Amino acid sequence: MFDSLNAGYIPICIIVVVFAWLIAKVDIVGIRVVLTLVIPVAISMAYFFLPRFLDLFRPLKFGEDPWVGWGFIASATWSIVAVPASIISVIVFVRIRRRDKHGN
Repeated sequence: MFDSLNAGYIPICIIVVVFAWLIAKVDIVGIRVVLTLVIPVAISMAYFFLPRFLDLFRPLKFGEDPWVGWGFIASATWSIVAVPASIISVIVFVRIRRRDKHGN
């Protein structure tokens, strides 16, 4: 499985902040809100499942712990931190972009 759940927080939050900069460019507020909430969860899931993608199709060995359920738990745990980081980052970046756009 993975060594530590704590090892995922910093890389996921860095990726979320980068995506928040891109989300802040979206002009339609409704789409921006949906992306702000969905993208961090997708990043958390991708962080766990992409390195193990081929293992999803491999049958479990005798006595091997089914790890897919733990992957969803890890993704949900990382999302608890990633979603607020995304919300705060998007708000800050939207304000920065508005300030730069209006020249204040």
